[in-house]
Amino acid sequence: MNDDRRFWEPKAPVGASRLAGGYSNVVVRKGDTVRREPVEAAFAVHRLLDVLESEGYPHSPRFLGIDNEGREVLSYVPGVVGHYPLDDRFTSLLALRSATRMLRSFHDVSLPLLDEDLTWPNPADPSKPAEVICHHDFAPYNLVFRHGEPVAMIDFDRVGPGLRMRDIAYLAYRFGPLSAPDRRQSDGWSTAIDPLSRLEVIIHEYGSSFDWQDLVPQLERWLEGAVRHIESRIADGDPSYAVHRSENHVAMYRCDLEFLSEVEGKIIERIHQAAENGGEFSAS
Repeated sequence: MNDDRRFWEPKAPVGASRLAGGYSNVVVRKGDTVRREPVEAAFAVHRLLDVLESEGYPHSPRFLGIDNEGREVLSYVPGVVGHYPLDDRFTSLLALRSATRMLRSFHDVSLPLLDEDLTWPNPADPSKPAEVICHHDFAPYNLVFRHGEPVAMIDFDRVGPGLRMRDIAYLAYRFGPLSAPDRRQSDGWSTAIDPLSRLEVIIHEYGSSFDWQDLVPQLERWLEGAVRHIESRIADGDPSYAVHRSENHVAMYRCDLEFLSEVEGKIIERIHQAAENGGEFSAS
């Protein structure tokens, strides 16, 4: 990486506008760039973005350097982000298929980074060998869409080494969506949505030759961890978790855990069916 890019600043001043989203970081657009405060372990994030760029991965912003205010500078990706409540642009089968393929290619391109000695925002679980670099928050609200199809992922604040199924499970949770029916409706999903059929689509698009039996346990661990983490941060008075408290995220995640417990048998049955069909799906 050359020094010119590390301290990159456009020659002509342009106006800045704050972008929607983000609980804990102010993100602004300035011309054709995005400026934001870097997270701890930002070097690993920047290294990841460099590798994605060098490998020709088309679905991520480019890291351009650090501006004179100490903010990281990223290329701006035009489009619309999938904030809740979602509409048809974000809930179609086209969006689901494209998002799943995007995640699979991201995982594959990230593999060389496992051999580098990097400190990640989300460190690896020492009890389980990492398979890929995980995004750890792959959801509509962290994807940029154009014409009803995701074109880029954003917000790499939680990336780190982990299991493929950790990211896949969260994709299924947000795009299935494998959440309680009342939650799905409030998030903008049609009552006609069949999450289990959409899970078959995910299996088909990502590839059936993985340990899909681990999907529900991975998702349950994430939800349980989210409940503990949010309760702890709220108890500590963390102002960045005011929205989590006002929207009662803890109660929502607990309802989703109950739903998963109720449908786990059906999920496993669909996984078996998809495996028997070689990953082919029945959704239309």
